[in-house]
Amino acid sequence: MNIKFFGTTREVTGSCYLVQGNNKNILIEYGMFQGSHHHEKHNHHPFHFDVSELDAVVITHAHLDHSGRLPILIKEGFHGSIYTHNTTADLCKIMLIDSGHIHEKEASWENKNVSVKG
Repeated sequence: MNIKFFGTTREVTGSCYLVQGNNKNILIEYGMFQGSHHHEKHNHHPFHFDVSELDAVVITHAHLDHSGRLPILIKEGFHGSIYTHNTTADLCKIMLIDSGHIHEKEASWENKNVSVKG
């Protein structure tokens, strides 16, 4: 078995671990990095693994620093199973939609400020 740490190393957000063994690749969490702009820029870095080789994702709980980048994973082609508790799935649905809405509003605000300055 091999475990690779891609988040929450030297910081407390962005939980992401890849567990490999028995010809399976299981991602534990795919959370957002939160805090300063320095931390949040990590949310846009390329994957450290091949999405097409993932067999499953396990989400332990709905906090965005554990589940917040799931939409990116799906967008980039992940088609495997996501395992979590029913309540966590219900909370993720609400939180991810809300988070997406906030990101859209922030992007709109930043784009307006760029065009005013430029």
